[in-house]
Amino acid sequence: MAMVHMSNKIGGMVTLGLCLWTLVSCSGSGMHIVYLQFRPTLESATPQALTVGVATFQDNRSTPQIIGKRIRMDGSPETIMLGSPTTGKDLSLMVVRYLEAKGMKVVDLASWSGDPETLKELPSDIKVAVTGRIEALEVQSDSTLFRTTTRYKVRLSASIGLVAKNEVLNRSIEISPQRTTLQFDVRDLEDQLNRAILEALGRLFEGVFP
Repeated sequence: MAMVHMSNKIGGMVTLGLCLWTLVSCSGSGMHIVYLQFRPTLESATPQALTVGVATFQDNRSTPQIIGKRIRMDGSPETIMLGSPTTGKDLSLMVVRYLEAKGMKVVDLASWSGDPETLKELPSDIKVAVTGRIEALEVQSDSTLFRTTTRYKVRLSASIGLVAKNEVLNRSIEISPQRTTLQFDVRDLEDQLNRAILEALGRLFEGVFP
């Protein structure tokens, strides 16, 4: 009886060990999905007597949806990717929401090349035209036992057309923030990525709008 009891105990320990191994091995999903989105502040801007036309931002990166990796404590990598395949449109929508939050009236432009000669062809109510490109959108997250360090890289370029002056401002901004937390949190990563993009947009449009 003692042998049977010992055998059952050993078998139970083996089963428990297998269950724990399964949980640990599956705890990393292998992929983390984040989304580009504008999160408004509680502040309400004063409406501006200015209409801005926004054309879709281009994204010619080789792998638009894959933006980086998270390296787990055991050294195994997990992919961080965007949940939407239309990255340029998503960024353009962030631009629209950003300008609206500043009190601008924003309309969609079917297309605009960024050429000063085409400014006079825009609808008469548009005073500023905007288009641009996503040059870089990267995230690298490294986890140890009690710390996760995440590095972000956002590089955007924009053409900002001032219709009254028949002038186009071409700008490029890159920011590389870093954040350290106790553990990896994909929702915090998403929030910080969107904050970095909004900071880059703020710098792109600095001095252009009231």
